[in-house]
Amino acid sequence: SASWSEMFVPSLGLYSAWGSWYFFVMHAYRNSEMVSLYKQMVATYRHMMPAWAYPYPGPCFAVLHICFFIVGSTWGTLMSKELQAFFFCLTLIIVFKNGAGYYIDYFWKVFEINQTLYLEDDEDIAEKREKKRKAPREKKERVIKPNEAG
Repeated sequence: SASWSEMFVPSLGLYSAWGSWYFFVMHAYRNSEMVSLYKQMVATYRHMMPAWAYPYPGPCFAVLHICFFIVGSTWGTLMSKELQAFFFCLTLIIVFKNGAGYYIDYFWKVFEINQTLYLEDDEDIAEKREKKRKAPREKKERVIKPNEAG
């Protein structure tokens, strides 16, 4: 069986690589108009941060994730297999409940925005058709040119 340090160091390296890439991508898109879950999470949870950390949501987000990883992996390796299984199941239930609620809220908001934009476009099109239908039609006289008369 592998020791704690033999499992922890590669796991931390892989987690750090993923976290760095994720943070880089979200930082690169921070000033764009793209809607991201990172922006949504910062907007949702920023009020919970202490005043000194308020201007730095990105680094705080990354550091807290690393801290959760370190505490969880350290605590998890010291538990028996039965406790690990129990807490794993409990964690999955909590994560699915919270995560599902978060994603449902997030994607519902996006859906409502898209639906509103679609309906506004649809109303604009219907309004234009109605104006066009109600507009008086001009009757054009057909002028027969000499070469068309048989």
